Amino acid sequence: MKNTKADHRHQTKHPNQIDNRLRRAIAAKIQDLMKVLDLSIEEAALSSELEYSNFYYIVKGKKTPRLDTLFKIAHGLHVQPEYFLINTPDQDRRNGHQKDKMLSNEILNELAKMDNSAKTFLLNMLKLYNTKKLPARQSRGTGFEPRHILPADHN
Repeated sequence: MKNTKADHRHQTKHPNQIDNRLRRAIAAKIQDLMKVLDLSIEEAALSSELEYSNFYYIVKGKKTPRLDTLFKIAHGLHVQPEYFLINTPDQDRRNGHQKDKMLSNEILNELAKMDNSAKTFLLNMLKLYNTKKLPARQSRGTGFEPRHILPADHN
């Protein structure tokens, strides 16, 4: 079979389509992480040791990061570099995995801000809830409303 110029143009289009999808997937994952970590573009760029303009174009999906840049972003946002290359955001959203990871990260970030007495109280609440000794109450989609059960010093 003879290759024509038209065949060659068609073949080179495919890598660009892959590049566009990858660029958008990486940008979406960076945006998701920035939201969980409550970082602005400036803060995330600084954390990743990148110039603002370079990081901005990557976050907006206008530029595909080089491999070394991807490693810097991963380090700055506290994930492994392969995080950006596995499971596109669409796939993650379909199976709920990405949402679970983001929620877990958000919980850990909030937990890190608490003092030890608040952490102990929260741990006891979770233990009660998980052993079903704490009645579940429907409130704002969370399953229970913790303000109904406060430690003794809050009465």
